[in-house]
Amino acid sequence: MDDVAALLDRIWRTDAIGMLGALSGRLGDFDLAEEALSDALAVALERWPVDGVPDSPAGWLVTTGWRKALDRERRAVVGRAKLARIAAEPVPEPGADDRLAMIFACCHPDLPEQSRIALTLYAAAGLTTAEIAAAFLVPLPTMAQRLTRAKRHWRDRGIGFEPPRPDEYAERLPAVLSVIYLVFNEGYLSSGRSAQRRELAGEGVELARQLAALLPGEPEVAGLTALLEVHHARAATRFDSLGRLVLLERQDRRQPPATRGLPGPRSARSTTGCPTWIRRPWCC
Repeated sequence: MDDVAALLDRIWRTDAIGMLGALSGRLGDFDLAEEALSDALAVALERWPVDGVPDSPAGWLVTTGWRKALDRERRAVVGRAKLARIAAEPVPEPGADDRLAMIFACCHPDLPEQSRIALTLYAAAGLTTAEIAAAFLVPLPTMAQRLTRAKRHWRDRGIGFEPPRPDEYAERLPAVLSVIYLVFNEGYLSSGRSAQRRELAGEGVELARQLAALLPGEPEVAGLTALLEVHHARAATRFDSLGRLVLLERQDRRQPPATRGLPGPRSARSTTGCPTWIRRPWCC
């Protein structure tokens, strides 16, 4: 049981965004998707120790969560028409693209920007309310109320979880960039018990790379990606074995950085085209 619980914790940290994205996109309701996935985790804790871990744990959780969501809809009278429509469609496999699509979907312009970013960090990046409050430098109750209002606004306005059209990227891009930056920042120097969460920092780098591949002509995206990659590559020398920061004069500068995927001179030069009115910290 302990091994299964640890495995599920790792799966949640690495695949929660994709799983929630796959379910939310189909259901059109983040709260329902979150509840269904929680039910699936509970079923996994009961069945995996007996039946064994499936070949695709994330896919199993999405499929089980999907069935749990359908069960909830069957019990809701108002969900009958919706159930007939979505039950006939095949269950999607969570993929890497679901994470970025979920972030774009959550960064809907109908929400105020601060609420938009906070809700996306919670729904699409998997940060806790306490971690988001620390990122915004506000008390925990304040952030909890902000998230509750944002989810209520989302539900009352009938906002869907569909990714935006390409012509809508520009309107949502500032919030998307802020979300990726804050995800990496929380992983690089965590506000929680551990000083560093390498898997979360790596998630921020991967999201930035996906965004750069989606929008190769955006200098601000290239600037953020380059910044995160450079910091991530040097992280091994900036923290000791206990996750504590190492001062510059004590860092082993002879240790080579993890240079896989780092931008070359051409990529670095592409960041110099940022408009002068942009004041974000990653824009050159």
